[in-house]
Amino acid sequence: MELALLPTCIGQCTVTSGPVVAKLKKVGDEGGGSSTYSSSVGQGAQALVRPQYHLVLDILIPSVPLPPLNTDWLGPQIRCDDMVGQWSGCVIPEHMANVTIRKSLYRAAAITYEWAQKNLTTFSMGTEYKPLHRKEFTEKEIDRRRGITCNLGPDKFVTDNSLVPDDSCDEFPFAASREGGNMGSLCVDILPQQVGGVWDVKNVKVLRNAANAPCARSHITRGDNVAAGRDEFGAAVRSDRIIDDEPFQVIIP
Repeated sequence: MELALLPTCIGQCTVTSGPVVAKLKKVGDEGGGSSTYSSSVGQGAQALVRPQYHLVLDILIPSVPLPPLNTDWLGPQIRCDDMVGQWSGCVIPEHMANVTIRKSLYRAAAITYEWAQKNLTTFSMGTEYKPLHRKEFTEKEIDRRRGITCNLGPDKFVTDNSLVPDDSCDEFPFAASREGGNMGSLCVDILPQQVGGVWDVKNVKVLRNAANAPCARSHITRGDNVAAGRDEFGAAVRSDRIIDDEPFQVIIP
């Protein structure tokens, strides 16, 4: 049995290695290889490309002529861009991007986002079925939107170091998302708490309620706030290549 996999590429891309050929002489034989592709995009640009495959199968039986089997299929659509971070890269956009905030690393910040997903009237915000959308804001604009949520009256967020050491205002949805930047007077104020060494949403204390709240403000340490909301989110933007207005989910393992 002889097989040949012939790769091609649709769009702004080229095949840089292939085809793959395998000749199998008996049951249990294995064979294979790999094909690679390249796509070049200009700075600030993106391109949608798609691998395509053609398979030829010949069954080689002495004195029994059999026609070869030919079949074609498309691979997944791939987006290559030079719009995020310092380098260009590619992702499969049908797989939704995610920002993973682990409780073991980010403690009260992770609990804040999980509590908001489960308790705000918008429900499930930042999930696969109701994702957030990243916006390509400048740092100055993100700070302005965060300030709308945390620092503007009449219900300005008041830090209290007796509640949390080095207390700060953490907001959800993120100020860097389309859904963020809500007026603070609309938000629920919460205090995540560690009980018996465990961070859990059932231990969250609601300090100030708001009807039909689209947002939550939380008392957490500044270190966890920066690490989760900026460092981890920024790393996810680069690794999952979350471009402007792209949906993403927030996962709390």
